[in-house]
Amino acid sequence: MHSLPVSTPFRSPRTVRAARTPVAGVIVLGVALLTGCGTVAVGDPGGDGPPVAPVDPVPSPPSSDEPPVEPAQEDISCPPSGLRVTADFTNPAMGLRVMGLRLVNCGDTPRRIEGYPGVTLLDEDAEALDVEVVNGSGDIAFVEGFDDPPVPFDLEPGEQASAGLMWRNTVTHVDDFRYPAPYLTVSPIPGEEAQLVVPDGDIDTGSTGIAGVSAWKPFPPAP
Repeated sequence: MHSLPVSTPFRSPRTVRAARTPVAGVIVLGVALLTGCGTVAVGDPGGDGPPVAPVDPVPSPPSSDEPPVEPAQEDISCPPSGLRVTADFTNPAMGLRVMGLRLVNCGDTPRRIEGYPGVTLLDEDAEALDVEVVNGSGDIAFVEGFDDPPVPFDLEPGEQASAGLMWRNTVTHVDDFRYPAPYLTVSPIPGEEAQLVVPDGDIDTGSTGIAGVSAWKPFPPAP
């Protein structure tokens, strides 16, 4: 089971809104901060400006001998099929999202690759979301090369292939909103077991309920 990352709460420093003070008062404040400790009281020696309330110094975070908690790392060992799938970067543009999928032959024998990755989007409980994943763009948008038909090729040990997952994060009907998918499963080729893949960010299909996947191609592309 995949362990969810653990994050540390962010503590913002105290923001102090000081009254407008003449230059002389600012100089006194600087000297007091350099020479004093504890609570600092600042006043205007000329008496023309209003007094500034005492300011407590920002406390330092408590020290701890315990090491920081690190999120569990996903298993990147080679599956029995010899084909491993990972998520690549996501390219956002005007509400359109295209995330790369990477396939590597981590085994010791060549594999014949043809067709599309089998993709299922999962919620935070690893349950399938009601999002249809179609082969090709599915009229989501036109992206050059995304609708190219699959062409069979051999993936030698150590070689890679790539594909893309496309969606829009448009919300037009709140009642049809699909929660973002923090996980997905990908079957590299038909008949192979699906693998859990953790993208760098959530897949937020909004209320569209659809995503498209392109066919596998050699990576880098053949000249």
